[in-house]
Amino acid sequence: AGALGEVQQLAARGLDPALPVMRAHGVLHLLAYVRGALSLEAAANLSCIDTRHYTRRQLTFGRNQLGEFQHIAPEIALAGILARWHDHIALFPVQGAQRIA
Repeated sequence: AGALGEVQQLAARGLDPALPVMRAHGVLHLLAYVRGALSLEAAANLSCIDTRHYTRRQLTFGRNQLGEFQHIAPEIALAGILARWHDHIALFPVQGAQRIA
């Protein structure tokens, strides 16, 4: 159903707008789309802007409140995770399986 389907179901339930589920990223703007107040494109754009703002607030909090916080670019983080995963699975060989380098 995707996000739009979920928001349509939430709208049909008539939930209190103060509930956390109704304040999740994108819900407010998709509800406006469902009610005809916004185009789908505008709802998507506003949701992206809100998410960017949230991300910036999180990064600012990390820099200012967490002494050891260090921003790592996603591609660098993924490379590190994959390297650790590769090292981890090497510790538990599967009998009869060929090792992929």
